[in-house]
This record gives sequence, C-alpha cells and structure tokens, in this order.
Amino acid sequence: MRRYILGFSLLLLGTLLRNMWAAPEDSKDKISKVIKYSIVNIEYKGTKVWVPSVLIVPKGARVELKLINNTPSGVHGFNISDFNVKVEVASDKPQEVAFIADKAGLFPINCHLHPAHVGGQLFVIDFASLNNR
Repeated sequence: MRRYILGFSLLLLGTLLRNMWAAPEDSKDKISKVIKYSIVNIEYKGTKVWVPSVLIVPKGARVELKLINNTPSGVHGFNISDFNVKVEVASDKPQEVAFIADKAGLFPINCHLHPAHVGGQLFVIDFASLNNR
C-alpha cells in the first residue's frame, strides 16, 4: 500500500511541476535541463541510507549527483544500474557522477557493496507524453 501511495504522490507532484520543466517544442532532441542533487549517506539507528532517497527528474535531463559519505563505517556504494551509474564513495572523498535520464520510469537505487542497506528510487517523468494526453 505504501508503494502505491508513494507512486501516486510522485505522479501527482510530477503533473503539478510539468509546465516548469517542459521543454520547448523546438528543443525536444536537446538536453534542456540540468538537475543537480547532493546526496549524503547517513547512518540512523544502525541503518545506512542515502538522503534524499527519492530523486525526481524530467526525461532528457542531464542529472549531476554529488555523493557524500557521512558514515564512519568506510566505503559505501551508489548504484543506478539502469543508467550505468556505479561508484564507491569513501568517507573522506566525495564523488560526482552524471548521466542523461533518457528513459522514463521508476528505477531502483542501491548500495551494490552492501545489499542490506536501505535503497532509494529515481523517478524519471516524461512530461512530453503527459502533455500529449
């Protein structure tokens, strides 16, 4: 049930923001937006998680992530396999990654080094298809 509520909430948020992020008609094949997130790995009551854990971006955007490991427990992974993002982040060495969000959908984010850690989600919204409805 929580998954459906989260999915509906994200869809509603995307619908409300579509005019802000929609690309002009003459630039459909160009990257029209750069979305930047700083994401921090924290430990809360023994559980490690990347925060924010849900990232929302428009399809076609260049996504730039600054990953900061703020846990004393060593190196942690950050993986979005659908976009070929896979990096290890040490406590004292932030990492930056970038990719093009070229497909819409809901994609898992996880720590490829420690599968038991709490994962997140990347929600890529295709505003062009919403505008054509």
